[in-house]
Amino acid sequence: MALLTSPKTARTLERRYQVLEMRKYGVPMEEIAHTLQCTTGDVRKDVTEVLGQTATALRGNTEEERNLECVRLDALLQRYMPLAEMGNLAACGLVLSISDRRRKLLALDIPEVKEQSDTGIRVYVGVSIDDV
Repeated sequence: MALLTSPKTARTLERRYQVLEMRKYGVPMEEIAHTLQCTTGDVRKDVTEVLGQTATALRGNTEEERNLECVRLDALLQRYMPLAEMGNLAACGLVLSISDRRRKLLALDIPEVKEQSDTGIRVYVGVSIDDV
């Protein structure tokens, strides 16, 4: 199946590819703009757009991986929780380890930071003095 793109879109995509190839080798943006006969603003926009798309794609992959790992950890918890509730010490240790890993994966233990702009003092909510 062929993708239908306008000639302008095709030229923009080709330019973006060329911009990224040149940036990869350290060519300054001004030189890229001169070589490709476009503005420095176009070059910056191309780099920003492609990096934004890449970041979005990576976030999507990361979210999928996080979800898959949560499913795996949940399955393990379901398997070992009954044993832990019956007093099996090895299962208790596994449940605590799995739970800890799940909390880290979901960033549930990261303290909330509230910064007061007048003083520049950071206040960590949910952290005891022993954690500092």
